[in-house]
Amino acid sequence: MKQRSKNKYHNYTELKEFLTGLASRFPNISYLYSIGQSLEGRELYVLAISDNPTVHEPGEPEFKYVANIHGDEKVSRELLLMFAQYLLEGYERISRVTDLNRNFPDRFKKPSESLQPETFAVMKWSSRIPFVLSANLQGGALVVNYPYDNNENKTFEYSPTPDDNFFIHIAEIYAHAHEEMQSWSECGTFSNGITNGADWYPIVGGMQDWNYVERNCFEVTLVISCDLTPHESKLESYWKMNKTPLIQYLEQIHNGIKGFVTDENNKSISNATIQVEGIQKNVTSAVDGDYWRLLLPGAYLVSASAPGYETETKSLDNLTCRHHPFWLLQSKLEDLAQRFPNISRLYSIGKSVNGRELYVIEISDNPGVHEPGEPEFRYIANMHGDETSGRVLLLILAQYLLEGYNRIPRVTRLIQNIHHEHETLALMEWSKSIPFVLSASIHEGGMAAVYPFFGNARRASRYTATPDDILFTFLSMVYAYSHPVLPRRHACRQFLDGVTNGAEWYAIHGGMEDWAYMNSNCFQIVLEISCVKNPPNRLLRSYWNRNKESLLSYIQQGFKNSVLIFHIIQIQTGLKGFVRDENQEPINRAIIQVHGAGKTVSTASDGDYWRLLIPGTYQVSAIANGHEAG
Repeated sequence: MKQRSKNKYHNYTELKEFLTGLASRFPNISYLYSIGQSLEGRELYVLAISDNPTVHEPGEPEFKYVANIHGDEKVSRELLLMFAQYLLEGYERISRVTDLNRNFPDRFKKPSESLQPETFAVMKWSSRIPFVLSANLQGGALVVNYPYDNNENKTFEYSPTPDDNFFIHIAEIYAHAHEEMQSWSECGTFSNGITNGADWYPIVGGMQDWNYVERNCFEVTLVISCDLTPHESKLESYWKMNKTPLIQYLEQIHNGIKGFVTDENNKSISNATIQVEGIQKNVTSAVDGDYWRLLLPGAYLVSASAPGYETETKSLDNLTCRHHPFWLLQSKLEDLAQRFPNISRLYSIGKSVNGRELYVIEISDNPGVHEPGEPEFRYIANMHGDETSGRVLLLILAQYLLEGYNRIPRVTRLIQNIHHEHETLALMEWSKSIPFVLSASIHEGGMAAVYPFFGNARRASRYTATPDDILFTFLSMVYAYSHPVLPRRHACRQFLDGVTNGAEWYAIHGGMEDWAYMNSNCFQIVLEISCVKNPPNRLLRSYWNRNKESLLSYIQQGFKNSVLIFHIIQIQTGLKGFVRDENQEPINRAIIQVHGAGKTVSTASDGDYWRLLIPGTYQVSAIANGHEAG
C-alpha cells in the first residue's frame, strides 16, 4: 500500500481504500469491519488492532477512539488514520506500541426523537464489546472535556461524576502531554487545558455521559483543533502535537483493578456487580467473568456480588508503578499532601541545576515541627538524576504510609514516631536544619546495602571502616535480610550477605553518606535496588514488592532506642534522651560520647539526642561548655 500523505484529507472512497489497505497489510493484528451505516448509507468502519483482533480475550481490557462523530470534524478522523498506521507499522518495532454524540439516551431525560442510525450502531457496538476506556475526538476548541456533560437543570455549572478525580487525572494526562493545550489559544483558554462538560456548556444526550452511566466505559472528549476543517498543510503538525498524548491516554487503561469473578468451581460469573466503597458507581463483569475498574492509586474496599451468591469483600492496594515525568511527580506529591494535610507536609529545599524544585514530603503525626525526643528519619532517591526506580519506590512508599495511617498498625506506629524526601548545598542545609538520626539514599546499578566509608585518602578500592563499622554492618544487614533477593544469587555483582563497604566496592570522594556521618548525627547507607538503571514500567511493581518490607524494617531501626538513665546501660539499637541543666533547661549542642567509639553526636535545640548503637553495654558521657561532664 502506498504511504499515506499527512497533509491530505481523505474522502469516503479514499478512507475506505486506506483502511482496507491497512487491514490487508497487517492481517494478523488488525480486523476491519462495519458496525452499521450512516444516515447517508455509508459504512461506519471500525479497525480493531490487537494480537487477536477478531475476538474479545477474557481478562484483556478493550479501548476505543472515536472520531468525526459530528461529521464535520475532519482533523480528528485524519489523526486516527495516522494513529492506526503508526500502531500497525510500529508493532514489534517500537516496544511501547507492542505493549500497548448528542443523540444518545440522556441520564435525566430520554430523547423524544428516534435514535439516528449512527447512534444506534455505536450503542450496539459498545454493548457487544466490554470497553473500559474511550475517547471521542472532535474539533472547535483545544481542550479535554470530561463528564458530566449535563445536569438536572441544564445549567452552566460543574457537574461531577462519582469518579471526578479520575476523570480529571486522565484529562490532565492528555492535556499535559500536548504542546499547546494548556496555553492560550485563539479559541479560548481553559485551566490546565481541561474542562468539565456541563461547566463549559451543558448538552443533552452526550455520548461520554451515556458510556459512563450505561456501560462500564470511562470516556472523555478530545477537542483537538480550533478550526473544524483547517488547511491540509496543517495536518502533519496536528499529528505531531497529538501523537504522544494519544499514546499516554491509551496507557491509562492499566490504572485500577482487574480480575475475574468465578464460583467455587471456577466457573465464570457474568454480570456480577463490582462495588468500590465510597464511590457511587459500580461496574459489572463481562461474559467471561472478567472485570476492570479504573481507579486512581489508593487503598480500596472492593466487593463482588451476584444473585444467588454470597457477597465477597476484599481490601486492595492499587499502587501505580510507573516512571513519572517531573510534572506528574509534582502533581502526585501535591495530591498526597492535600489528601492527608494532618499527617503530611510538602515543601522544597531548593532547586536543581535545571531549576526544578527539590521536593520533600514530610510524614508525621505533627508535620512541620521537630518534636523534642522524637528521632527524625529520611529516605532520598534519584540523587544522581538517572535512577528513577528509587523515586518511584519512594512515591509508592509515601502513598502506602499515608493511606495506611490508622488502618495498618505498623504504619500508624511509624508515623506516630517520622520525615521523608528527594542537589548538594540544599541537601546539606536541610540536613543541618533537622536532627536526622537515620537515613538511606536509594540508587540503581547494583544489588546491595552499602555502608560508609565510601572514600579514603588514597582513593583506593579497599575496606575503609568508620568507628561505627559494626553498627553500619548491622543496619545494612537489616535491610538485606528483609529483602528476598539481596543476600541471594541475582544478575549483577554478588556481595556476601547482600552488603558491602562503599570504598571496598569502589572508592569515591564527596559521598553524601560520608558527609552525613562526619558532619551530623545521622547514620546513612546506600540502598542499591536494581542491576539496571531505569527498568521498564512493567517491572516496577516487582521492585515495590521486593523492597516494601525492607524499607519498613530499616525505618524501624531509628526508633528502637532506650532512654539514658545511668552511665552504664543495656540498649537495643541505640540510646536516646535529653541533656538538661540543674534547672531542667535544655542544653543545645552538648556532646554525647560513647567510650570506645570514636564518633560523637550532639544534642538538638531542645536538648534531645539519639545515638545509634548495636545491642551491648556501654559507658556514655554528656559534655557541654560550662557544665560538668555527666
